[in-house]
Amino acid sequence: MNVGGRHFERVRVLGKGSFGIVWEVNESLASSGKSKLAKDFTLALKCSMPANQNMLEACLLEAEVLQQLAKALPADVVAYNRVPQYVTHSVSPSSAASAGNSPDASSDGQPPPRVLVVMSKLDGKPLDQWLYGIDENRIKTIGMAELLNGPLPGGKLATRDLASAGATTAALISQMAPVFTALAKIAYHRDISAHNFLIREAEEGREEFAVLDFGLAVRSGSWQTDYKTHNISGDPRYFSPAAWMLMVYGYKYLDAHPDPSFLEQYKHRMDHFSFGVMALEVFFALWKGPESEGSLGAEQVHALSKARAAWRAFWTDSIGFFQMFHTKGASTTRQTLARSQAMTKYADKLRTLTQALQNATKYHQHSAVAAVLAISADLVDPRGSMKWQDLRGLLRRAAGTPAVTARERRGSSKETAPQSPRSGKPATSESPKAKRISRHSVSFDDFVEEPKGEGRTTPRTPPFYNSNMPTRSYTFDEASHITRLQTRSWTVDEAVTLTRGVPEATIGWGSRVSSPKDGSPSRKETREAKRFWS
Repeated sequence: MNVGGRHFERVRVLGKGSFGIVWEVNESLASSGKSKLAKDFTLALKCSMPANQNMLEACLLEAEVLQQLAKALPADVVAYNRVPQYVTHSVSPSSAASAGNSPDASSDGQPPPRVLVVMSKLDGKPLDQWLYGIDENRIKTIGMAELLNGPLPGGKLATRDLASAGATTAALISQMAPVFTALAKIAYHRDISAHNFLIREAEEGREEFAVLDFGLAVRSGSWQTDYKTHNISGDPRYFSPAAWMLMVYGYKYLDAHPDPSFLEQYKHRMDHFSFGVMALEVFFALWKGPESEGSLGAEQVHALSKARAAWRAFWTDSIGFFQMFHTKGASTTRQTLARSQAMTKYADKLRTLTQALQNATKYHQHSAVAAVLAISADLVDPRGSMKWQDLRGLLRRAAGTPAVTARERRGSSKETAPQSPRSGKPATSESPKAKRISRHSVSFDDFVEEPKGEGRTTPRTPPFYNSNMPTRSYTFDEASHITRLQTRSWTVDEAVTLTRGVPEATIGWGSRVSSPKDGSPSRKETREAKRFWS
C-alpha cells in the first residue's frame, strides 16, 4: 500500500471495526523487482473509512495530533515510548474490498474515502486485560461482585499490598503526565480508558505504560464552544457526570445547572476526570484490601476502608451505566436515566468518593499512596485544580526524590535520543507493538431539544432557573440535591423529566435514535444504529 509517497507491505491484521481496520506493516523499498525493509521498525497502519464529513475531519485530526505530539513531547526515550509515533498519512478513494470491510456508501452513493495513517506499533497488553484477565466484551456482562472480588484467573485482581498497588499507580501517573501536558495544548483525547492503555512489564520489574487511539480527539483550543455541537464520545465507564447529563438531558440543562463546576470540568478537564477514574481503578483493583495490612493502625485501616467502599459504590454505578448501554442500547439507557434519580445519586457518590480519598491521605502522609489518593481525588473532583505538569512533582516530593531527575535532564537534548520511524528524528529505539482499536467506546451525537409535546408545558426559562432566585454560588452538596424551581422544590432529575423530552442520541457515528414526543419507550427507529468499533 502506498501512503504519503511511501510503500508499506501488510503483515497481519491487528484489529477490525465497523469503520476501519489496523494492520501490522513493514516499510519497503522497491529495488530490482524485490522488496526489502527500509528500516528496522515495526509499524501499524490504521485504515479508516469515514462515512461523513465529520468523521473524515476526526480521522485527519488524529493524524495531526500524532504529528504535533511528536514535536511537543520531550525527546527522551521515556516520554517517546508513551504514544504511537507518527510516520505518514494520506487520504485516497476507497472500495470496500480493498479495505477488508463493508462500510456504508456515503450520501452521494459513492464508497467513503480511506484515511491511511502509519504509526509505530506499541508494545504491551491492554491495561484492562492485564488487570482482570478478561476481554472488554466480558466486562459488558460480568456481575459486579465477580469484577470487584474475583476470582478472575489470569488477571492481577487483589494481588498487591498497599505499597505495591500505590507504586504501580504512581508509575502510571508519573509516566503519562508529560504526555497529557503536551496533549492538552493540542487536543483532548476524550477516550481515556483502561482498554486504550497498554502496560508492558520491563526489566527489573518496572511497569511501562502507553496511551493509544486518538481517533475521538477534539481540538482543546475550541472545545469550550464546540462541546455544544460535538458528540459525546468515549467509554461510558469513564464518563464524567457532565457527560451523562449531556447525554440524558442536553447541553441547555448543563448550561443552566446551579453548580457550574460540572460544566467547567467537561469543558476543560474531561481527560483529567477519566484518567483519575482509571488511576483509582488500577489502585483498588490491585490492592488486596485493608484486611491484608496488618502493620497499619486502626485509624489508617478505617480511612482506607471508607475510601475503598466509596470507590466501589461509585464504580458500581459507572459499570452499571456502561452495561446498560451495551445491553439495552442508547435510547433505553437515556430514558431510564431520565426517569430516575440516577444522575443525582451518581454526583452524590462522586462527592463521597472525593471526600473519602482526601480523608485517607491524612493518615498516610509523605507516602506514594497518599500522593496517589490526593492526585486522583483532585482529578475526578469537578472543582479540581491540579495541572498535568504538577503531578510528577507531587509524586516525587512524596517519595523524597528530586523534582527533575538526571535522566530527564540528559533526555532534554534531542541529540541523545535514538531515531524514530520518521527520517531519523529523535524517538525510541524499542520495537513498539500491539496497536489496538478500542472495541467498546461509544459516541453520542449532540442533542437537539424536542419541541414541546401536546399537553406539556415547556417554560421559557431554562431548567432550574428562577428569576426570583437570589444570585449566589452553590456548593457541590447543594447542587447535587435540591434546586428551587418556580414555587416548589424539585430534585434535579424530576425537574428535567417534567420540563424536557429525552433528546436524540447515536451509537458511534451511526444514525440518530429518536425518542417519541410522548416520551414512551416504544417507537420505530429509522434504522439500527452502528456499533462503534464492535
